[in-house]
Amino acid sequence: MKSIFQTLFILTLGITGFAQTLPTVVKKIEGFKNPESVAYDGKYYYVSNLGNVTDPTAKDGDGFITKLNRYGDILEMNAFPKIKLNSPKGLTVVNEILFLTDVDSIMGIDVKTRQLLWGRKLDGTKYLNDILLRDENTLYVSATDVNHIYEIDLLSDSIRILNPKVNIFGPNGLGADLISNSLYIASFGEGSDLGELGRLNLRTMEYERIIEEFGKFDGIFYASGRYFFSDWGKDGKGRMLVYDIRAEGIRELKPDSGHFQGPADFYVEIGSRKVWLPCMLENAVYILNSR
Repeated sequence: MKSIFQTLFILTLGITGFAQTLPTVVKKIEGFKNPESVAYDGKYYYVSNLGNVTDPTAKDGDGFITKLNRYGDILEMNAFPKIKLNSPKGLTVVNEILFLTDVDSIMGIDVKTRQLLWGRKLDGTKYLNDILLRDENTLYVSATDVNHIYEIDLLSDSIRILNPKVNIFGPNGLGADLISNSLYIASFGEGSDLGELGRLNLRTMEYERIIEEFGKFDGIFYASGRYFFSDWGKDGKGRMLVYDIRAEGIRELKPDSGHFQGPADFYVEIGSRKVWLPCMLENAVYILNSR
C-alpha cells in the first residue's frame, strides 16, 4: 500500500481547490489475475495478484507481483518468479524493499536482486491484508479475519497487536500521517454488517468514525484534507470516492460506464493525484484522474 512519506510529501505541496467535474479514466490496464494492491518505488509500479481464484486465504501457490512503468505498460507479468506467493495483497516499498502480505505471512523482497530478504509468519490469522509503512523501521498490518492491527518493529523483529478502545470489524485498508499521530482505517465489516471509515489515535487508542457513510470499504488514503477510499458497494456496484473535509461532501470517481467491480487497495500518484485503482473482479487496473 502507501507509505507515510507519500502522505507527508503531498501535504507539503499545498494542494488547494477541489475539482467540480468528474474525472475521466486515463487508462484501463487488463490481463491481471485478481489484482488487489498497487505500490510505487519512485520508478516502477507493482501490482499484487491473488491468482486464479478470488480467495484471499488460498494457499495455492499461484499468486504473483506484476511490474509496470509509469505509463501503465506491463513490463513483467510476474516480476519475482523465484519467490513462491499464494495470495499476495497489501504492498508498500521503502529503500528498494517491497513489503507485502500473503495470507498469514509478511515478506520483504529486494526489487533489484529479486531476492527474499525478510519474512515472518503470524499465527492465528489467515487473512493478512493491507500493509502501511510508518517509518523505515515500523510497519502496520491489518488482519481482516481476526479484527487485528499489528505493529511490526523491523529493528527488533518484534510484533504487537494494537488495542483500540472499541472493536473494529473487518479492518482492511490503512492510512496514516505523523502530524496527527493517527491511523486511518477502512473496514469491510463482518457478516451482513457494513464497514466504516475511522481514525485511531496511536497514542491514546481512542477511535472515532470519520464520516457517516457505511460500506464494504477496502483502500483508504488521506492527503491535504481529503480522504480517498474504495467501496465494493452492493450488487457489484463498486465505487471510488473522495471525501473533502472542508466541503463536507463526497465525490465519486466513475468509470466511463457502469461501476467498478471489486475496487481494492489503490495508490494515489504524487503531484498529479492520479489514482491507480485495482479492480479484482475485472482483472484490471484503472488509472483515474481525480482532479
